[in-house]
Amino acid sequence: MSLLTSRCAAIPTRMVSSINFIRHYSKIKHAYSHYQTVNVIGYPFSVGQPLDGVHLGPDALRDYGVIKRIQRNAGRSVQDLGNLNVDNSRKGEQFGIVKDPSTVSAASKLLSDKVQAILHGDGLPLTIGGDHSLAIGSIHGHASALEDLCVLWIDTHADINTGESSVTGNMHGMPLTFLMKELEDKRTPGFEWAKPCITAKDIAYIGLRDTDPGEFKYIEEIGIHMATMADIDHHGMAAIFERALDTINPRRDRPLFVTWDIDVFDPSEAPSTGTVARGGFTLREGLHLAEQIAKTGLLVGFDLVEVNPRIGTKEDVEKTMDTACFVMEALLGKTRRANVYQKR
Repeated sequence: MSLLTSRCAAIPTRMVSSINFIRHYSKIKHAYSHYQTVNVIGYPFSVGQPLDGVHLGPDALRDYGVIKRIQRNAGRSVQDLGNLNVDNSRKGEQFGIVKDPSTVSAASKLLSDKVQAILHGDGLPLTIGGDHSLAIGSIHGHASALEDLCVLWIDTHADINTGESSVTGNMHGMPLTFLMKELEDKRTPGFEWAKPCITAKDIAYIGLRDTDPGEFKYIEEIGIHMATMADIDHHGMAAIFERALDTINPRRDRPLFVTWDIDVFDPSEAPSTGTVARGGFTLREGLHLAEQIAKTGLLVGFDLVEVNPRIGTKEDVEKTMDTACFVMEALLGKTRRANVYQKR
């Protein structure tokens, strides 16, 4: 039984018999995400990038109180599933310039399987990283369980390098290579389990400001919608979000997944992350975007990545974790209007 079929089974027959209801059910079913239990997955993985500490992000955020904040401030039921038992050791393996692809692949498959199990149980996966290579597993898992998935990639970086274009070989800058059908011929071996699952029409970037030349070439060639910080400055966040959604989800009837890299924020808002670049989101811009995403009722899961509690002072780490918590609360329904939740 498919996920859609299992959800339809719970709807009264008199409603399903309505042709109009059936036509719009795909949109309505995602609005049920407001009632779903949030299933938190910790992904303590850092092999996709060179800095020590990002694997500590999930437990640091738990200790900071993220679970209680979601329960209290977003009014959501939360089940903490603990950390995935991933191998976080560097093997020194390389395929060309690409570092530790087998280790990244094995961890990504564990995450994909976990996400699929949660979705088939009608939960909402929230994956806390960990480095951004986790998007291989999180997006693959969502696309495998849900038909017609679309993705918002909220990040300073495009993370669409290949073994040909990367100058570092770090896999946290390559996850889209393994997900995009248009880049299938550029994949590093070892990810045969992860069939490409999205196309350029399924994904939009928001927040880019540090894109490698090779990445920009791929983005233009295959036609991914891209909104840079310059675009946000010119048009405003509200218009940028609507344009992105109009591109990948014009009828507002596709399930929406969000992958959010904390480094999209300006370092003044999130200093404890590995690849900072000045000129990023203010907290207000980030919260506006997260609130608008929640308001669609289409969100089926998301991840929050690259918080590194070993970078910066204690105050830096706490500010970064506070920013991350604000984002997660807002994506799950908290608004800044008199401490009420999104209507559900």
